[in-house]
Amino acid sequence: MSDTLTPMMRQFMEIKDQYPDAMLFFRMGDFYELFGEDAVLASEILKITLTSRDKGEKKTPMAGVPHHALEGYLYKLVKAGHKAVICDQLEDPRQAKGIVKRGVTRIVTPSTIIHHDGVDPSQHNFLAALHGDDDDICIALWDLSTASVKLLRSNREQLADDLRRYPVSEYLVCRDGLLEQGQLVQAPQQSAADFARFEHGHAMALTMASAYLEGTQLRTVRPRSIEDLSARELLLMDENTCVNLELLRNMGGGREHTLLWVLDRTRTAMGGRLLRDWMRHPLYQQHAIEQRLDAVELLAGQYTLTGSIRDTLGRIHDLERLINRISLDQHKPRDLVALRQSLRFTQELRLQAPHCADSPLLQSQFGNMEDFTSLLDLLDRAMCDEPPVTVKNGQVIRSGYDAHLDQLRDVRGNARDRILHMEAREKQATGISSLKIRYNRVFGYYIEVPKTHQNRVPAEYIRKQTLVNAERYVTEAIKELETSILEAEEQLIPYEESIYADICQQVLQWFDPIINAARSIACIDVLSTFAEVAVAYDYRKPRISPDPVLHVQGLRHPVIEKLSVEPFVANDLVLNTDDQQLMIITGPNMAGKSTYMRQAALAVIMAQMGCFVPATEALIGLCDRIFTRVGASDNLVEGKSTFMVEMSETANILHHATRNSLIVIDEVGRGTSTFDGISIAWSVAEHLSSQGPIGARTLFATHFHELTDLERELHGVVNFHILIRENHGTLHFLRKVAPGAAPKSYGIEVARLAQIPLSVIERAHEILQNLEAREYSPEGRSSVVHSQDPPFLFGAVEDPLVEKIRGLNLDECTPRQALQILYELKSEAGGSDTSRGG
Repeated sequence: MSDTLTPMMRQFMEIKDQYPDAMLFFRMGDFYELFGEDAVLASEILKITLTSRDKGEKKTPMAGVPHHALEGYLYKLVKAGHKAVICDQLEDPRQAKGIVKRGVTRIVTPSTIIHHDGVDPSQHNFLAALHGDDDDICIALWDLSTASVKLLRSNREQLADDLRRYPVSEYLVCRDGLLEQGQLVQAPQQSAADFARFEHGHAMALTMASAYLEGTQLRTVRPRSIEDLSARELLLMDENTCVNLELLRNMGGGREHTLLWVLDRTRTAMGGRLLRDWMRHPLYQQHAIEQRLDAVELLAGQYTLTGSIRDTLGRIHDLERLINRISLDQHKPRDLVALRQSLRFTQELRLQAPHCADSPLLQSQFGNMEDFTSLLDLLDRAMCDEPPVTVKNGQVIRSGYDAHLDQLRDVRGNARDRILHMEAREKQATGISSLKIRYNRVFGYYIEVPKTHQNRVPAEYIRKQTLVNAERYVTEAIKELETSILEAEEQLIPYEESIYADICQQVLQWFDPIINAARSIACIDVLSTFAEVAVAYDYRKPRISPDPVLHVQGLRHPVIEKLSVEPFVANDLVLNTDDQQLMIITGPNMAGKSTYMRQAALAVIMAQMGCFVPATEALIGLCDRIFTRVGASDNLVEGKSTFMVEMSETANILHHATRNSLIVIDEVGRGTSTFDGISIAWSVAEHLSSQGPIGARTLFATHFHELTDLERELHGVVNFHILIRENHGTLHFLRKVAPGAAPKSYGIEVARLAQIPLSVIERAHEILQNLEAREYSPEGRSSVVHSQDPPFLFGAVEDPLVEKIRGLNLDECTPRQALQILYELKSEAGGSDTSRGG
């Protein structure tokens, strides 16, 4: 290290050398400063001014941000892919002997941003710790900002798909004891003991995450709730299904026009996060589902009660993140004020418990909220109503809470009045009207007397400084006044900080009750949201059955209904494992096949979440999994063609579906030749049917009209189609589902609607008539069923007469032989020979 460095820069370099892969924010007074390459990079990313510390040839680049705005800058930096190290002053610079003592207080990474400016309030911010082998990967999803963990299992094939379902900002992978995210981290023995109750793989993932987070926070970090999703009875959906049904994100990755967009009327950040959790993981337990539905029914039927509850919820801040910021010492005085307000309204919310006695679920949630009267009393007595941004600005603690603090404030606050009072007294005692009491940093407080009045200066005045036109003096009284004022100034902020720290420690004794209350508030928020949505959109309470049935009357699509200007056309749906197990749905594009199938899946998801459904009546048999095979496109990243993507999705269904699943297939076999596609689609339908190994409730939309023959071949397969009215070549989509197969695909008519040139449309009609003439038997059955010979798309099997003609050698035939051959060919073709002469 260069001997030319100042002590401060030497201190900076010593700390920077310990964190070469991070940007070091070095506290200097009211700013966090960055030096060297960190400063250059920060100026580009954060758009802050770049200066230099030293003058001359060797200038050190320098950039800084105000300490009170740090969190916003950290968020931008981390979003840009960088890690930050925060180095704070560990002592008061006024009391430091030599250079101010500094040290690292935390390391900021994507998963450790917990300040509200950098975290989406309605989303978790997970660190994903992975442990295991290719066949069994245990995952711990740890949200530091809410002290919550979710455990799940996966394998190498499903891992990427499983993780895409969660808002993960950072991944931690262990190989041979090394954390790929950084250096080797030795897991604390205490952490390992804490997680010993979990299966080994999950215990290891938890220990890894705990070690990593404690390494960034430089303090003990513990989760307050651990939910093992792999052990719960839940409705399973892969990411492909979530995307196809647009549950949380639309096809463009946004929130608009999704089921979440329709349902999310939550009033709290905790409720917003819980709603997303319920949407990712609907229940697969009848009793638990019915408890939620009963709670929603009670709230939907009591408009005044629900309105009061939701008004109160709207005044509650994010309790989970508030208390966690306090526990991690990343809080501000205003966080305690927000906590006080939230607890006050939590108390008000508890008063509604007697009105919800008929709902065991609501009663249990209200019962989880403790009485916070004593904590509120502390916060009311201690905290000012509108404190400054930081405690270093003072005026955080309310007057009357601490007598000594009040005394220090009085000394400092009344200093000017005391000085003016002393000045007036000295003027009167000396008779010098021009006498002044002044202050500077060199001499402190002093009395200044013009030289014209030197003869009136009392003997007890001690000369301190002589000026051209005046003399400056001190007295024992002014020394005492100065000492009391300066001591008050020096002691006030540190003393107020110590009181504030003590209050925070008292608040943290309520950590678990506050977390429990936050989670109950979230549940009440979601249930009351479901009630409000049910009333607003006329959703009805579904009946839940353990049997694999799906009977819905007046079923609607929740998103399209909300978007549509015209009244939505509702449809009925009946699926079971007997006479209507697999529904073949035909009809043209844009008629509503996809909407019909998707709304069925959404109804099941909503019901098993505990939400009412968009229908007039619904009987929902429990589904263990929902699968969708909808559309496809090339996956360039994985090198898969459209057809390969389609087949992979279909294979996933065939391998994992059970009798209790719900399957939605919107076309299969389109990405290959027509007859390959028909063959695959036919075989898949057979496999899914009640006579195959799966027999799950299935909605199967297709443009292959040949598949409608399955109704005659397999028990439980039924044909349905979307009604169309055709008027002089113009299609009118009636959006109504009716029994039977569509009379035709209407593909050419849809092409006309898309403004394909008329000449192309007319030629397409000609080709279609030719193909249809060859496709069906006289009985109207498709060639796939009635013929054992393989069908041909553009021609029949070659005629023997054609083969005979091709075998003739016309050059060697006489005219008479040629005429004889012609009569023979005509005879073989079935023509008469009445024109022949004798």
